[in-house]
Amino acid sequence: MSDARAPHGQCPAPKITTAEPCGRWLEPGQRVCRAHEGTDLARRCEGEAGSPRKDHAPRPRCFAWPLERSAFCRAHDPVARAERAAERDSLTYQLRQLRANVTPAVGVKALELLLLRKKITVGDVVGVLAEYRVGW
Repeated sequence: MSDARAPHGQCPAPKITTAEPCGRWLEPGQRVCRAHEGTDLARRCEGEAGSPRKDHAPRPRCFAWPLERSAFCRAHDPVARAERAAERDSLTYQLRQLRANVTPAVGVKALELLLLRKKITVGDVVGVLAEYRVGW
């Protein structure tokens, strides 16, 4: 493989479906962007790229660099995929528990307590409400 530096400080890691570089801007002193940290630029992912084809033709091989500990990139690695699924399931469970136990009055009191404990700021709450247009 070529040098892991791309022109103009952009990430040189290939995309999944093409050999084109990722193109994300690099932080000073970094060879790759954060999304491609921990990858092996000397190898290529062994996963398949793209959606299954209707004509049953084989899909092209993934162009991405695999994780250092795997034959697959982050998107195709079964361990990373299971970790993401477990995290998603955990967050979904936590949200269900929150919705089951928090009434509007309790929610306001919880926010007040978090603010008093300096776990959040008024700016945090206002920013999230504005970002998701809650209460608008």
